Amino acid sequence: MRNLILFTLAMLVMACGDQAASVGDAMDSAKESAGNAMDSAKETAGGAMDSAKETAGNAMDSAKESAGNAMDKVSGMAAPGEAVTATIDAVKSAGGDITALSPDAAVGNINTWIEKLGSMDGTEGVVDGLKSLKTELTSGEIDGSKVSTILSSLAEKTRELGGDNMAVGTIASALDAGAKKLGGQ
Repeated sequence: MRNLILFTLAMLVMACGDQAASVGDAMDSAKESAGNAMDSAKETAGGAMDSAKETAGNAMDSAKESAGNAMDKVSGMAAPGEAVTATIDAVKSAGGDITALSPDAAVGNINTWIEKLGSMDGTEGVVDGLKSLKTELTSGEIDGSKVSTILSSLAEKTRELGGDNMAVGTIASALDAGAKKLGGQ
């Protein structure tokens, strides 16, 4: 920009020749043009900065909202809620042995989890496992080996979803212990 202004000034001086008054006028005109150009550039840059700030602010707000929505979806699984507490209490009431729960009590608990997890993203594997377990427990003749396989798979998927959450880890451990007991380990 500066080089353009200097070039313009040089051209004006050359066009005006040796006339001092014309050179002075040309210089004043060039200064005014340069000032106007600078003001315009400042205004444009200021507008661009304001727009960039607004866009960045909107992006941050959107990111916060997305993160909040993701946490809301996961919190039902990751935070010790009513379903987690109810499951842990049910296992404790059965002496810590998930296989000692009556099929009716187990199915009631399973229905709660299917309802709670059914609309959450990323929980399809657990929900499918729970549905398989419910089918097996309500079939009339329960196949311990099949239930063991289902419980083992559920334990693994529950650990993956629960991450570092200790309450969810407790449920996963109970599922795993039940799988091992029914599998003869």
